[in-house]
Amino acid sequence: MSGSASTFGGRMKVATGHCDTDNCSPILPNMPTDSSVLNGLACPSCVSGDSTLCYSQDTQQCTGSEDMCVLISTRVAGGPKQSTAFRGCSSKNICDFGSQTYLLNGIATDFNFFCSGKGAGSRSP
Repeated sequence: MSGSASTFGGRMKVATGHCDTDNCSPILPNMPTDSSVLNGLACPSCVSGDSTLCYSQDTQQCTGSEDMCVLISTRVAGGPKQSTAFRGCSSKNICDFGSQTYLLNGIATDFNFFCSGKGAGSRSP
Protein backbone atom coordinates (compact mmCIF):
# COMPACT_ATOMS: atom_id res chain seq x y z
CA MET A 1 0.00 0.00 0.00
CA SER A 2 1.24 3.48 -0.76
CA GLY A 3 -0.22 6.94 -0.53
CA SER A 4 0.52 10.59 0.09
CA ALA A 5 -0.86 13.69 1.80
CA SER A 6 0.24 17.28 1.26
CA THR A 7 -0.20 20.75 2.67
CA PHE A 8 1.51 24.05 1.92
CA GLY A 9 4.27 22.99 4.31
CA GLY A 10 5.22 19.81 2.44
CA ARG A 11 4.22 16.27 1.52
CA MET A 12 4.07 13.05 3.53
CA LYS A 13 4.51 9.77 1.63
CA VAL A 14 3.85 6.28 2.96
CA ALA A 15 4.61 2.91 1.38
CA THR A 16 4.35 -0.42 3.15
CA GLY A 17 5.32 -4.00 2.43
CA HIS A 18 4.26 -7.16 4.21
CA CYS A 19 4.96 -10.83 4.57
CA ASP A 20 2.53 -13.72 4.64
CA THR A 21 4.98 -16.17 6.25
CA ASP A 22 7.52 -16.19 9.08
CA ASN A 23 11.12 -15.11 8.35
CA CYS A 24 10.34 -13.75 4.91
CA SER A 25 11.92 -10.75 3.23
CA PRO A 26 9.22 -8.36 1.99
CA ILE A 27 9.67 -6.70 -1.37
CA LEU A 28 10.65 -3.06 -1.01
CA PRO A 29 7.52 -0.97 -1.62
CA ASN A 30 7.39 1.78 -4.23
CA MET A 31 6.91 5.31 -2.94
CA PRO A 32 4.07 7.24 -4.60
CA THR A 33 5.15 9.57 -7.39
CA ASP A 34 4.61 13.32 -7.24
CA SER A 35 2.19 14.94 -9.66
CA SER A 36 1.64 18.58 -10.55
CA VAL A 37 -1.57 17.86 -12.49
CA LEU A 38 -4.52 19.62 -10.80
CA ASN A 39 -7.45 17.27 -10.12
CA GLY A 40 -10.16 19.89 -9.43
CA LEU A 41 -10.30 19.54 -5.63
CA ALA A 42 -9.30 22.32 -3.22
CA CYS A 43 -8.84 21.58 0.50
CA PRO A 44 -8.24 23.66 3.65
CA SER A 45 -4.54 23.67 4.46
CA CYS A 46 -2.87 24.19 7.85
CA VAL A 47 -0.48 22.64 10.37
CA SER A 48 -0.52 22.88 14.18
CA GLY A 49 2.24 21.72 16.51
CA ASP A 50 0.21 22.01 19.71
CA SER A 51 -3.36 20.86 18.99
CA THR A 52 -5.27 18.01 17.35
CA LEU A 53 -7.20 20.57 15.27
CA CYS A 54 -6.26 23.38 12.94
CA TYR A 55 -8.50 25.72 10.98
CA SER A 56 -7.59 28.04 8.17
CA GLN A 57 -9.19 30.05 5.40
CA ASP A 58 -6.18 29.03 3.27
CA THR A 59 -6.84 26.35 0.67
CA GLN A 60 -4.60 24.43 -1.65
CA GLN A 61 -5.32 22.95 -5.06
CA CYS A 62 -4.96 19.17 -4.94
CA THR A 63 -2.96 17.26 -7.53
CA GLY A 64 -2.66 13.73 -8.88
CA SER A 65 -4.21 10.96 -6.79
CA GLU A 66 -4.66 13.24 -3.76
CA ASP A 67 -8.41 13.52 -4.35
CA MET A 68 -9.63 13.76 -0.75
CA CYS A 69 -9.36 16.41 1.97
CA VAL A 70 -7.74 15.11 5.17
CA LEU A 71 -7.26 16.06 8.80
CA ILE A 72 -4.50 13.98 10.42
CA SER A 73 -4.27 14.39 14.18
CA THR A 74 -1.81 12.84 16.61
CA ARG A 75 -1.76 12.74 20.40
CA VAL A 76 1.05 11.34 22.56
CA ALA A 77 0.35 10.19 26.13
CA GLY A 78 2.41 8.44 28.79
CA GLY A 79 5.47 10.60 28.21
CA PRO A 80 5.94 14.19 27.13
CA LYS A 81 2.44 15.18 26.01
CA GLN A 82 2.26 16.38 22.43
CA SER A 83 -0.49 16.96 19.89
CA THR A 84 -0.30 17.81 16.21
CA ALA A 85 -2.71 18.44 13.36
CA PHE A 86 -2.19 18.44 9.59
CA ARG A 87 -4.92 19.46 7.12
CA GLY A 88 -4.57 19.25 3.35
CA CYS A 89 -4.99 16.95 0.34
CA SER A 90 -4.67 13.15 0.53
CA SER A 91 -4.89 9.97 -1.50
CA LYS A 92 -7.56 7.47 -0.44
CA ASN A 93 -4.96 4.99 0.87
CA ILE A 94 -3.89 7.47 3.56
CA CYS A 95 -7.54 7.95 4.53
CA ASP A 96 -8.01 4.20 4.87
CA PHE A 97 -5.69 4.18 7.92
CA GLY A 98 -8.64 5.36 10.06
CA SER A 99 -7.61 5.44 13.73
CA GLN A 100 -4.48 3.71 15.00
CA THR A 101 -2.80 3.56 18.42
CA TYR A 102 0.82 2.50 18.87
CA LEU A 103 2.26 1.66 22.28
CA LEU A 104 6.02 1.60 22.85
CA ASN A 105 7.73 1.63 26.26
CA GLY A 106 4.59 2.93 27.98
CA ILE A 107 4.10 5.79 25.54
CA ALA A 108 0.89 5.69 23.50
CA THR A 109 0.60 7.57 20.22
CA ASP A 110 -2.86 7.96 18.71
CA PHE A 111 -3.17 8.70 14.98
CA ASN A 112 -6.54 9.71 13.51
CA PHE A 113 -7.22 10.20 9.81
CA PHE A 114 -10.47 12.00 8.92
CA CYS A 115 -11.27 12.45 5.23
CA SER A 116 -13.87 13.98 2.96
CA GLY A 117 -13.98 14.74 -0.74
CA LYS A 118 -14.25 12.88 -4.02
CA GLY A 119 -13.09 9.44 -2.82
CA ALA A 120 -15.55 6.81 -1.65
CA GLY A 121 -15.92 5.80 1.98
CA SER A 122 -14.80 9.14 3.38
CA ARG A 123 -15.16 10.17 7.02
CA SER A 124 -15.47 13.78 8.12
CA PRO A 125 -14.00 15.20 11.34
